[in-house]
Amino acid sequence: MTSGTKATLFTLVVAAGIGLTVWLASRARKKEGEDTDDSAFPLRYGSRGEEVKQVQYAVNVLLARLPGEYDFAPLTVDGIWGDKTDHALRMTFLANMTEVMITKEKYNVIIGTLAS
Repeated sequence: MTSGTKATLFTLVVAAGIGLTVWLASRARKKEGEDTDDSAFPLRYGSRGEEVKQVQYAVNVLLARLPGEYDFAPLTVDGIWGDKTDHALRMTFLANMTEVMITKEKYNVIIGTLAS
């Protein structure tokens, strides 16, 4: 295994660990009856919060499931929809969409991919 491969693998493991923590926390909140904040939608460039973290995590899960399919590194799960998150979403879940934003319905589809 080359040092580049090791670094990539390490990055994926760290990103997955952070994302898993975010996802588990959100699942616990939903079990307690707390739902996604409707006021956060639609999500778009510049959005911040837990919902963005979960979308970033979903992108990282997709990258891990399809290694070599995309030309970008795993995202930092920081809850900020900046340039890297925007690029990643345009290449994955929001490909071929004219307006790059996530409605609550699209968010539910993206988060649903985590279960499959």
